[in-house]
Amino acid sequence: MNREPGSAVERLARARVELLMRAPFFGVLALRLRLAEDSACAGLWTDGKTLAVNPDRLNRLSDDELVGAVAHEVLHLALAHHLRRGGREASRWNAATDYAVNPLVQEAGFRLPTGRLFNASYARMAAEDIYESLPGAEPEQSRQGRGKRPDEPGDDVPKDTAHDQAAVLADQEADPGGVGEVRDFPDRDEAAREAEQRLWGLALREAMHAAGGLARMPERLARVIAARLPGGGRIDWRQELARFLEESARTDYLWTMPNRRYLPSGVVLPGLSGRRMGRLTAMVDTSGSVDRQALSALVAECLELLGEAGQEHGLRVLYVDAAVAGSEVLFPGDVPHPTGGGGTSYRPGFEWLRERGEEDGAVVYFTDGECADFPPPPPSPVLWVLAGDNPRFAHSLPFGRAVALGEDVIG
Repeated sequence: MNREPGSAVERLARARVELLMRAPFFGVLALRLRLAEDSACAGLWTDGKTLAVNPDRLNRLSDDELVGAVAHEVLHLALAHHLRRGGREASRWNAATDYAVNPLVQEAGFRLPTGRLFNASYARMAAEDIYESLPGAEPEQSRQGRGKRPDEPGDDVPKDTAHDQAAVLADQEADPGGVGEVRDFPDRDEAAREAEQRLWGLALREAMHAAGGLARMPERLARVIAARLPGGGRIDWRQELARFLEESARTDYLWTMPNRRYLPSGVVLPGLSGRRMGRLTAMVDTSGSVDRQALSALVAECLELLGEAGQEHGLRVLYVDAAVAGSEVLFPGDVPHPTGGGGTSYRPGFEWLRERGEEDGAVVYFTDGECADFPPPPPSPVLWVLAGDNPRFAHSLPFGRAVALGEDVIG
């Protein structure tokens, strides 16, 4: 079906509106992009400034597939794929980043075009690690057929050569998954790239709030986005902790008067009436050096939230390295006393709870994220609290979700 000039951009705009209504997180981010037609590219592409589409490819996509493809492109930018390629080969980088984003887009409920790249073994890996795991770079003769660099807008390709064999090969290499490519941010200046990184960090926070917070997003997407957020201010991690306790309490509390402290942030904590939720346990990774100031801030906030929810039996804290090295119960005003310092494993604390039949409560786990020895998913909800940003930990997390304490939280 042929469409009149300009109708490709109009249809792309309608897909963006649909995305905004269906998934505000993706839609708010998509609103940042200038829409354009590009008959020289394979399908869709974005570089952080523009979202362009080939009208011929657009005609072969259903409305649902187009919305999914736009979400796919937006997530590339949310994960800063347009800033992270470095010296890596472009088509291989596009394949790696597609393997990273496609599971997240599908888990968010979107339909992607046929031919998308998907491999479950890559689902919890960072794009850089996927890149290294892919088969070797393409043959040199194939790369020599590239008609344009993937970071150059297709509008610059002369119309009379847009469909020659070199351009076709270039498009196939630039977008190996056929959903949409990510191109490098067009400004090579380091200061401009740093500014772009900051702007998308702020955009992520705005989009997250439009979606109702991380707690309202698909679990694994929320973990990945949390790892990409700027260090965050004091209110942000505390709001996330409050949301976590709210969710953990829902099946066990009878709701009466809401806690007013977090109402302006959209967080509703319960008043206690009848049954109590299972006990909250804080686990502390003591295999390395423990940031005592950050730990004290976390413990104090947990105790305050528990007190406001009517729980006055203190906070149980387990200190864990390769085993449970110690435990204590803390009350408001108490100072934590970490013990341990041996090997690293996340298993012992959860085994400690299981052996005592106390897995009905929630767990807050304070760690630097430098460990990959996880237990099977426990029945208890888990919030991993990182002393600093650790994006790879969020990608590899098999259960629960993560939030980072920025330096300004304890400074």
